[in-house]
Amino acid sequence: MRPSIKNAVLGITATTTFALIAGCGMGNPAAPEALPGVALTGTVHGGQQPISGAHIYMYAAPNTGYGAAATSLMTTGNGTDTYGTYVTTSATGNFSITGDYTCTPGQQVYIVSYGGNPGLTAGTNNTAAILAAALGSCPSDDTFAGHISNISMNEVTTVAFAYAVAGYATNFHTISSGTSAKSIAGMANAFATAGNLASSGYGGAYTNTPVVNGYSGGLSGNGTVPQSKINTLANAIAACVNSTGVAAACTNLFSYTKVGTVSPTNTLDALINMAQHPTVNVSNITNLSSTTSPFQPSLSTAPNDLTLSIKFAVPNTAALGRAAVDGSGNVWITNTGKNSLLELSPMGVVLSGTAGFTGSSMNEPLTTTFDSVGNIYVANEGNGIVSKFSSSGSAMTSYTSSAVTAGYGIFVDTATSNIWLAGNNALYVLSPTGSSVATNAGSYFTAAIQGANGKFYSTSYEGSSLSEFTGTTLTTSCTGGGLSGPASIAQDSSGRMWIANNTTSVVSLFTSACAAVSSTGYTGGGINKPAMVAVDGGNNVWVANANGTLSELNSSGTAITATTGFTTGSTEAAYGVAIDASGNVWATDNDGSIYEFVGLGTPTATPLTSSNSGTKP
Repeated sequence: MRPSIKNAVLGITATTTFALIAGCGMGNPAAPEALPGVALTGTVHGGQQPISGAHIYMYAAPNTGYGAAATSLMTTGNGTDTYGTYVTTSATGNFSITGDYTCTPGQQVYIVSYGGNPGLTAGTNNTAAILAAALGSCPSDDTFAGHISNISMNEVTTVAFAYAVAGYATNFHTISSGTSAKSIAGMANAFATAGNLASSGYGGAYTNTPVVNGYSGGLSGNGTVPQSKINTLANAIAACVNSTGVAAACTNLFSYTKVGTVSPTNTLDALINMAQHPTVNVSNITNLSSTTSPFQPSLSTAPNDLTLSIKFAVPNTAALGRAAVDGSGNVWITNTGKNSLLELSPMGVVLSGTAGFTGSSMNEPLTTTFDSVGNIYVANEGNGIVSKFSSSGSAMTSYTSSAVTAGYGIFVDTATSNIWLAGNNALYVLSPTGSSVATNAGSYFTAAIQGANGKFYSTSYEGSSLSEFTGTTLTTSCTGGGLSGPASIAQDSSGRMWIANNTTSVVSLFTSACAAVSSTGYTGGGINKPAMVAVDGGNNVWVANANGTLSELNSSGTAITATTGFTTGSTEAAYGVAIDASGNVWATDNDGSIYEFVGLGTPTATPLTSSNSGTKP
């Protein structure tokens, strides 16, 4: 049985190093202890400077629908205004919350510092300075007292929070999920992800994700955190936080982070905009930071983009294949070079052990899919066999076919539970027990998918075509639209098929009637001979490229990314891309690395089915 992974942001065992606040060596502090009966206390700093007179609010993110206002939880305090009841920070930036609130177990809770004086002339109130920290799930006893003993809220915790919840956020007090259980779980995982980037107990960015008790040998604490980049973003807002709020530091920040014609009016909203639009004004925002800014180390030059990606190392990996996310938010990845199947928790903890899940005749596993009860099916490139695993990773059985000697794509029909296997010399349909239902001869079927219209679609790599099936009968074979060596298919919420072409740098788009939307397909945004395509809950299209980058297109096919795409730091081919219910984008590459781009996508219903593609959970 796996040890439980608690959805806690602060209650962790940290054996990692933190960023240094200039002049204050933090070293390797131990995790904060929970002290029964002690108030929830904390300190608010702008860089090294305490902020006095700030209003501290405690909010719960509701699950009543996307775009809902956060719920103010405090019942008593120093005052009440339009944003709720608050307590006020002292001259040293300290605050204390005792029995001033109640929360419902499982609610996602965060605290916000609004305004205050960052050490300037008496009477200064910088209303542009809004900082935040995630507390996470409300404990079963309805209070954080005794569970969290101290909070250090600053620009770093605000960066971590803003990026982690970007998929659910409109602004600092409008952060909410949908009403479904999967949406609620997705938001909970998003809040917990903030604790993978920085410590709200100490106000520092991690170098590595925290270790989870019960997992050893690199199975947790295995993520490399972009500490310098987090610090750079924190420094970018620090000058505004430590001002009167009307200085150039704020004016420039808000100008660089506006969306359309609307500029943010506070630092937290500016960061949310950065997370949601990480290719905008990258150099200008980076230049707001400097080597003398309070959080170090920081970047000396502008990065390619403002994304925050965690690189996870997993034992015994080589040539990773495709990625897929299950209904719990766990990420399943084919370990092609090691003939195993990997499972990571939403926090990147390796659940499949040191060797991965093996068995069921796996041989160069490439692609995975899920059935209606959560079993995992694997298409094996090495032998054409379908391997079946339980949702806990136990090998169940394998299905063979002489018609397919190399398997590339796979899905399970939601109506009949038939298994469709796209192979090198046939598109093969198996019954749930593995017997043959149909065989469609052809050359290099690379992907297969079930359409929202009840029909089935598959791509032929050598034929550069898209085939449409009614039942198991081929009804239409489509060409054109830029098809050239199609490698994978993803469906959007309109039932349209987006296809990654591996021999060219083109993404094709076909309607559910098998008609090309564009005669030439879509290019740009760094698309480079892609192997994999995915669609998130906002109908944005994600492409994994041969040079190790990710590209993003909007629903009209217009490139969102710059000509370099989103970079992983690797030049190895990216073979897998998947988006989870928190809006995190997961990518795999040929050198065995796994990347999580925090909050980069729109929260996406998982596991993907013919009816939920391109939708939020």
